[in-house]
Amino acid sequence: MMMIQAKKYGIGFAVVVMGILSPSLFSTHNANRYFHFLERSENYRYRKKSCVDASLFYTTASTAFKRNGGNTGIPELWGSYDLQDLFTSLTAVQGASTLASIKGETGFPLRFENDALPFRAEGKIKARGLTLQYEQPLWWNNLPLGVWVPFVHLNATSRFRVDKEGITQEQRNALSRMRRRLHDEIGLKENDWQEGGIGDIDLHARWNYSQEYALMMRNINIDLQVGTVIPSGFRTDAKNFASVPIMGNGHWGLYADIVPEFELKQDLKVGFLMGFLHQFKEARARRLAVFKEPTIFSALTANVEVDPGFTFKFSPYIIMQNLTDGIHFQARYTYLRHGIDEWRDTRSDADKKMIPSFLNQQVTADRTQEKIDENSGQKGELTKWRSHYITLQFLYNSKDAMHNLPLDPNVYFAYDVPVGGRGISKTHHVSLGVELHF
Repeated sequence: MMMIQAKKYGIGFAVVVMGILSPSLFSTHNANRYFHFLERSENYRYRKKSCVDASLFYTTASTAFKRNGGNTGIPELWGSYDLQDLFTSLTAVQGASTLASIKGETGFPLRFENDALPFRAEGKIKARGLTLQYEQPLWWNNLPLGVWVPFVHLNATSRFRVDKEGITQEQRNALSRMRRRLHDEIGLKENDWQEGGIGDIDLHARWNYSQEYALMMRNINIDLQVGTVIPSGFRTDAKNFASVPIMGNGHWGLYADIVPEFELKQDLKVGFLMGFLHQFKEARARRLAVFKEPTIFSALTANVEVDPGFTFKFSPYIIMQNLTDGIHFQARYTYLRHGIDEWRDTRSDADKKMIPSFLNQQVTADRTQEKIDENSGQKGELTKWRSHYITLQFLYNSKDAMHNLPLDPNVYFAYDVPVGGRGISKTHHVSLGVELHF
């Protein structure tokens, strides 16, 4: 009788959990449009032993997904680069005389005084390193505590080319000289960037529920994980537009994940990773666009508070176990969605009035309220993004292969492939890791 009641309770619990799951509950622990560090479903399973997971990884990207389809340069995720917009920015910050002096010094062609002067801004980023995760099970309530830490070395480069038709090579060279001199004047003297060290630390706790032979399945397993992300990783550098954050760019985060997994029959499982990440606001000196120019190329540096949007994830997967003894294969799809970040110019009213940013522009002869609102809305759109990834993973489970090896190692290889998105870097990620149990 007790077994029947337990089974009914388990079935009811599973139904309730699946009922509350909806497309509004997605997650990732890392709100970064350059490097995602997608979670592995195996890391959510309850283990009776302590576990260490060590993984070597390599990521690279040389293009990005546009917001309206197609490809774009990685720096262009912040907007299109037009030299005329930088002229406006420099004039607002340092005055018209500084701009006139630079134009004379570089031989700027006067015929382009009122023309659009577009450039293509292209970049490449790559990172390699090691991630470590340790989990310690507690003796009560199937509750393990864990920590995840990445160690990263990152390189980024950016290059520019004139994107204006019908001009001579000499004029192209003059425009390139003007761009380089302008960058020097506003403090952007490097096209390359490299950084290394620890990334953001993930501390988490997890609760597990498992029910065998329920709902016509061999097993139903549900894990609920909550955690905090500590911003110990390196951030972007306001003096280097090529710089990108490796993780949360200085923001603390809280997240919750729920992972139901169903064993349909022997050696066949399906499951979902779902949850959300909330990041807290953070203020520091950043580049801040005066009007239309991309923020990372602005002549204005100001104290800015950024309140990030929510990040959501939906990641269904299928696992086929024991293709041969101990070899498991997983295919996983991941949808990530990050909302609009809110930027606030926290300078004094006097400073804002002296050099307005796009956040507090005043109506002028050439800037109507409609144009100001349109520009502000467009810049807000630049901070949100969507991504679609396919992950292919092979795992060797020494225990399932009937090998009694020390520490029961599981060795895995995973490849994360970007298959679509809006406003994100097209980053490929390869990892090779091992789990050890003791």
